Amino acid sequence: MRARGYAGAFQRRLEVGVLREALSNLLRQGDDNGHLIVDVLIEGRKSATVAAERSVSEAMLVEMLREAVDALAVEYEDAAYASLGESEQERVRSALAGKRR
Repeated sequence: MRARGYAGAFQRRLEVGVLREALSNLLRQGDDNGHLIVDVLIEGRKSATVAAERSVSEAMLVEMLREAVDALAVEYEDAAYASLGESEQERVRSALAGKRR
């Protein structure tokens, strides 16, 4: 899963368990992105209500949601690779080695 505009292969199928773990990680970190995703995307609260509670416009809330989904995508990748036993350091080395070729 990657945000639009980012290079890399897209993953076509999301594992629900990994997605749950990624969202849990965001919430545990105290990151507001996780709470925003829960409010709008999971609980289905109206965007106008959430925007008013956060004292932002609905357009700004959309930008905040984009950032939140991007953060979730990063957490998803971390959780997916961790389940394969590959550390972040190993992924970075592998990515850098591929760019040098």
